[in-house]
Amino acid sequence: MYQQGSSRLTINWDRESHLHLPTRALGKVVKTTKAHCNQCLDSRQHDVLHSHSEKWNSNDGGICGSDEYDLLRCRGCESIAVRHIAWCSEDIDELGAPYSTVLYYPPSISRPMPRWVHDLVTSEATSLMGDLLQEIYVGLQNNIASLATMGIRALIESIMIEKIDDQGSFAENINAFMAAGHISKDQEGILKAALEVGHAVIHRSYSPSKDDLETCMDIVEGIVETLYIHPHKADKLSQKVPRRK
Repeated sequence: MYQQGSSRLTINWDRESHLHLPTRALGKVVKTTKAHCNQCLDSRQHDVLHSHSEKWNSNDGGICGSDEYDLLRCRGCESIAVRHIAWCSEDIDELGAPYSTVLYYPPSISRPMPRWVHDLVTSEATSLMGDLLQEIYVGLQNNIASLATMGIRALIESIMIEKIDDQGSFAENINAFMAAGHISKDQEGILKAALEVGHAVIHRSYSPSKDDLETCMDIVEGIVETLYIHPHKADKLSQKVPRRK
């Protein structure tokens, strides 16, 4: 189930992994727990600022579960997040063992959005492209791999059309894109690989893996940086370098 503004992590059920370990700060006992931190981009110790737990049962008593909400503060960077640990007696793995589901608000981020995306969004010439890239990252952060992959395909197509106009087909667009010097022959094959993943998602019910998606993001970010970010930075750099006398 997709929940906007959250990210889902399914783990094997083990309440010990979420036990709050007491520490002392300023004479008070502070509960701590391991949790993902978006700023540190890894699992870190967090202070538990507040917790709320609820247990529930179905009307006939056959199904039960629990929800735990924790307000967390990273002990490294001090960023704030909310963690929701949900358990339902009906949720079991292929071996019949129960498991819990962990949701974070804001969503857990394993791949941070590049800072230069802001430059695309705030520029009139590239604002639509920047908006699309931001939407792709929303898909990444919410584990919506197929939609994110289709967004990558749409972004690559919009870049090609912006540079060489629509030539009528993906194949012709790529040929014209390369002929205009925007990509090399080697990059053509790389670009086709990323596009093929998008085609497979749309037309062949392909479900891309996390590694597939990471590879596609590497490719499309490289193209965007080469065509829209690096030229501007190179121009600013050349203006700073002293001229030969």
